Amino acid sequence: MIQKISVVFLLFFSTTTVSAQNQPLQLSGRKVFYKGVSQSRKDLLYITKNDPIAYHAVVKSGTNQDASMIFSIIGGALIGSQIGGAIAGQPMNIYLLCAGSAAITISIPCDLAYKRHLRSAVHHYNEGLSSANRKLQVELGLSENGLGLRLKF
Repeated sequence: MIQKISVVFLLFFSTTTVSAQNQPLQLSGRKVFYKGVSQSRKDLLYITKNDPIAYHAVVKSGTNQDASMIFSIIGGALIGSQIGGAIAGQPMNIYLLCAGSAAITISIPCDLAYKRHLRSAVHHYNEGLSSANRKLQVELGLSENGLGLRLKF
């Protein structure tokens, strides 16, 4: 009697699917979310350490973000000092104003490269998850020799 109940129970749950529980990264503007939580660059490096393409894209995006911030701050300071001086009645130094404009102009391609590399990192990481999430299918059924168990990868 117990054998019949266990066979019925096994046949009832004969097909199951097992898969990994890795979560994809989500990009929203300039922020990357993992399991609904915004991640820092250090966290992204840790998350993507097993995917070399995504890891190097995160490293490149960080380098570009740093360069963009440095040039933006320098440019903003040079332009702001000249505008502030002009408001205070001092003569404006056109060379410093042009240098500030050039620094801000340089920061724009760095910022675009940051976004491109970050998008690439998220894409490669998520693509790696979908290929790594192969499903294991377990089937229990009857065969020529009686009850059999089949695994499909």
